[in-house]
This record gives sequence, C-alpha cells and structure tokens, in this order.
Amino acid sequence: MSTAGRRFDYVVVGGGTAGCILAARLSEDPRRRVLLLEAGGEGKGFWVSVPAGFAKLLAGADFNWRFETEPEATTGNRRIVVPRGRGLGGSTLINGMIFVRGQAEDFDGWSQRGATGWSFADVLPYFRKIESFDGGDPELRGRDGPMSVVTVSEQPELANAFIAAGAAAGCPTPDDYNGMSQEGFGYYQANQKNGRRWSVREGYLEPARRRPNLTVETDAHATGLILDGRRVTGVRYRVRGDEREALADGEVILAAGAVQSPQLLELSGIGRPDVLASIGVPVRHALAGVGENYIDHYCTRMN
Repeated sequence: MSTAGRRFDYVVVGGGTAGCILAARLSEDPRRRVLLLEAGGEGKGFWVSVPAGFAKLLAGADFNWRFETEPEATTGNRRIVVPRGRGLGGSTLINGMIFVRGQAEDFDGWSQRGATGWSFADVLPYFRKIESFDGGDPELRGRDGPMSVVTVSEQPELANAFIAAGAAAGCPTPDDYNGMSQEGFGYYQANQKNGRRWSVREGYLEPARRRPNLTVETDAHATGLILDGRRVTGVRYRVRGDEREALADGEVILAAGAVQSPQLLELSGIGRPDVLASIGVPVRHALAGVGENYIDHYCTRMN
C-alpha cells in the first residue's frame, strides 16, 4: 500500500533494532497511526535464519550496508569495513547473536553522575521485559519477553578446557553472566529460538504487523526531512524510483542507526554549517554535533 501523502501520528525512519521495537510499542495504542520506513527488504533469508551464517552475512551485501571508513594514519591508511544491518531487523539480522547486558556498575555510575532514572535498579525491569530466558535468577532474568535468549548448545571439549583453566587460575565461572556479576569464564547466551536466529523482526515486529494502525514499507529509502520552520513535519523517501512523502501529526523518529541518522539530518540541512556548505546543502538549523564523534572498536575473532 502506498503511503504517499498519507498522514500518521508517528513516522519511524529505519526498521532496525530500535525502529522495529518503537513501531511495535507505539502501535499498541490502536488510536495511533504508525508508519515504519525501512530502506532494505523484509530481512528474510536462509543465511539470516541459520546461526552459522553470520560470517557470510558480514562479508556479503544482501543484508549489510558495508560502510567503510575514510583512510587515516591511525589505521595504516586503510579503509575499515563498518557492518550495518539492512532490512527489517537491522543489525540483529547479521550480528553474532550474543546477548550481553551492560554491567550494573556502569548504569549506577551514570545515575551517580546525574542521569536520573538510569541506575541498574531502574533499568532492570526493562531488561527483564525484553527477554525470555529459562535460566538464572528470576528476580534478575525475564521469562516471557519477546526476545528469546538461550545458552549456546555447542560446548566443545576445547571450550570446556578453556573454562576449566580459568577456574584453576582463580577466575569466576558464573552460571549466568547476565546476572549480578559479568566477570568470569563461561558460555555465551544468544538470541536464538529452536536453533534459529531470533531477531527483533521476529520478536517485536511480526506479532504487531496484523494491526490495522501499523503500516510497514520496505525498500523505502529516506532522502530528506520535511521542515516547517524549526519543526520536522514529515519525511521524503524513494521506493524503487518513486518519490514519496509521509507526513507526521505527532513525531518523526530517526532510528536509522549511528551512520544514517546523522546523514539524513545533514541532507536535510541540519548540522555543521561548514560541512553543509561543502556539499551544497542550505542550512536549516545549525547544530554542531551532527555527524561528529563516532567511536567504534575493532573486533577480532579467535578460532
């Protein structure tokens, strides 16, 4: 169904991890008209479902934007690939499925520094609400949430020996590293169900798609935000060459990820004036932080 010219209460740009959850949660109220726009496809495929397929997905482009950094001296003038999921489910389609909560001490540190409402005690109910896990302390772990979490079933002798060596060295070997303490040696927990990957598409979006107040449009590449003065009132996007607009009576929510959300802001004239001038985009709102301070870490797999 074309959304061209239609009005919604919420337009969510990006059907990834955050976007799928937002669309599902917002549309729980049948009075809210919600549109979810995703530049990729449905996020379905054999290699998406098979857990061992994540290495193939990271190397391919069917479900991966495969962004690259600019060459710089600190990387030996190389371009570094930055994988980002493409399709409903976002990076939960291509990641390693490993489920690791943030450490309690980190959340408490945020709270102590003034982030009211972000202590571990504050966020724990939401962690529990997310997951369905049949182990650990039920006071700390959720049992009936939308995201299936399991302890990996493959436990080879070499891995057991590695864990035993950690124990012999005096390191903890917790049964549940997503409990109160994450220190130690043990097996990963993963977002899988019945031996298959379990992405946010399966967990959150699919159960919500039968709602008449939720519209999901794939192959919808956002090209700009519609502004009325200093207020964003809609989104311009392209579907297979067809230019469209969707208008929001409530909010436009950018959930296109750490790379494409700031890109869309800059294409819409929101960002550093000097950067916008260099690409010929008129300034609609000067905002110095847009597109700056992206920080990521290297990842090395050891087999």
